[in-house]
Amino acid sequence: MQVRTFIIGLSCLTVFALLVLIFTPVPAPKAKNCFTVNGEISAVFSACCQDVNLKLKGDNRRFYINRGLDNNEIKLAELRALLVGKKVEMNVIRRNWTPLDPSHSLAPVAEIRTNGKIVFSRMK
Repeated sequence: MQVRTFIIGLSCLTVFALLVLIFTPVPAPKAKNCFTVNGEISAVFSACCQDVNLKLKGDNRRFYINRGLDNNEIKLAELRALLVGKKVEMNVIRRNWTPLDPSHSLAPVAEIRTNGKIVFSRMK
C-alpha cells in the first residue's frame, strides 16, 4: 500500500512539474534577458494567431513577434517591404526550457534594427 501511495504521489508531482514547465510565459523583454542574432531576412509572414514570423537565411529557428498584428501595432506589408533582403540585428528573448520546445527553435523577438535604425521594439 505504501509503494502504491508513493508512486501515485510521485506521478502527481511529475505531472504538476511538467504543467509548470509547459505554461511558463515568455519573460518581458529587457536587455539582460535578450541575446543578439544577426542575419538577412528572407521572409516576413503571418501563419496564425496574429503573430508576425521572420525567417533568416541559413537559420532554422522560427523567429516571431508575438501578437504583432494585434491593434495594428505592425503593418505586415510595410514590415515585409522594409526587411526582406536586408541585413538585420534582432534582440531575441531568452526563454526557459519547455517540453513543447526543448531545442529552443521558437525565438520571440524583442527588437529589430536595420541600418542602425530601430524598426520594431518592445524593449523596456
